[in-house]
Amino acid sequence: MPFVVRPVPIRPPTLRIEAGPAAERRHVADRKFLIVSLFQIGATIGDIESTQYGLGHGATEANPLFGSHPSRATQYAIAMPIAAGVVAWSYRLKRSAPHSGRWLIPQIVAGVVHTGALCHNFMTAKTQ
Repeated sequence: MPFVVRPVPIRPPTLRIEAGPAAERRHVADRKFLIVSLFQIGATIGDIESTQYGLGHGATEANPLFGSHPSRATQYAIAMPIAAGVVAWSYRLKRSAPHSGRWLIPQIVAGVVHTGALCHNFMTAKTQ
């Protein structure tokens, strides 16, 4: 019997792609995150507006970042991107560790500092 060489048929293996269990989508920007963000942004706006009130009543700005008599536009142009950066930082912290409360720290600190500045601005304006 003669030796015959035949090609071996090559069949690619059948691939089966099945969907796994549905991944749980975590909402990072939930109600608590939005409330804390609004507190921080509101405190920043209150600080800016109370500074403008104080400037109108003879006070001067003590923050060297703004200068001694900043305009409202200058203050918003400097302070709001910083506030947005703090919100983004908190978002990243919450996304990386959703059950940790560390994401609250940057926004609470910024909000409390701006609230303190708001109170200080009104007290300073009343004594002028």
